[in-house]
Amino acid sequence: MVKKERRKHPRFPIISDLVEPVMLKVSSCEIKEGVPGIMLDLSAGGMVVITFIPLQEGSLLELTINLPGLKIEKAEGKIVRVEEKAGTYAVGIGFFKLSKKVKEKIKQMAKDFHHCKIRQLNGEKNICFKECSYYLLCSQTIKGHTKKNKK
Repeated sequence: MVKKERRKHPRFPIISDLVEPVMLKVSSCEIKEGVPGIMLDLSAGGMVVITFIPLQEGSLLELTINLPGLKIEKAEGKIVRVEEKAGTYAVGIGFFKLSKKVKEKIKQMAKDFHHCKIRQLNGEKNICFKECSYYLLCSQTIKGHTKKNKK
């Protein structure tokens, strides 16, 4: 049986060799300077972050994200899910305050990422374009560029 996708917004991965750290300022947490985490994926509706300490589901938070091609200043969200995995915690965060411009940029990045995957599956050779909004996060060697080539 195929599981129905419940997410409203398509997600895209934050490439593993990028390993983007984020600092989460969580309202219910005693660590006031913020909880460090590693971003796994992102959508216009939220993100998943790995942390090394458990966080309280339902907690409000503020975060700033600085990715190649995307800066998010003081986004606000809520922890909607926390799952323990081998001593780490996968924290699902839903955004409730994110500018329309940033939402549209993230939606376009997800769209470009998924179109690229479809072109790859179809065996197309020329699938990478610098105009792609996901280009700066991409590390696909099949696309004819690597992190070293990006400037």
